[in-house]
Amino acid sequence: MFLKRNRQATAPDIRTPEGFAVLYERFADKVFGVCVNRVPTPEVAEGIVQEVFYQVWKLRDRIRQDEPLENYLMRAAKHKLIDYHRQQEREKKGRSNLAWSQPKNDQSTNDWLDFEETKNIALKVLRKLPRPVREVFLLSRHRGLTNKEIASRLAVSEKTVEYRMRQALNALRARLT
Repeated sequence: MFLKRNRQATAPDIRTPEGFAVLYERFADKVFGVCVNRVPTPEVAEGIVQEVFYQVWKLRDRIRQDEPLENYLMRAAKHKLIDYHRQQEREKKGRSNLAWSQPKNDQSTNDWLDFEETKNIALKVLRKLPRPVREVFLLSRHRGLTNKEIASRLAVSEKTVEYRMRQALNALRARLT
């Protein structure tokens, strides 16, 4: 019990620049060590470390200092790593979704013309959709955002996002079949 109190007593006050600097000096290498083996390059890990400490600085007045700050930093790093990997998956998905915008090189001329015609029909359908429905579709299919992220960005409920997405897909299906 004495060690715990002693550790808390010597914990830096992260609300001050000096205390934050002490926190960074103590724990930046540990956070980096957690991140470096879970991302492709040390530079990415360093970026995540910077994001974690930036978040701590922004939230310094709301962080409870009665709990060990190391635990908070490790949890924050874990969440930043999860965010990083989700973003990588979204980008990969977005790149694979680009396939619908360009035909493959080995397709015949007729296939290419069919593709162009279908693409033009789909674009016309999208242009005719109400702006909120079109916006949800584009954020989902072209930017790779989740329903939750779209809802947050547009300040609507997830159910509204689902409904608008359903409207867009139904309109596309009706016109393309």
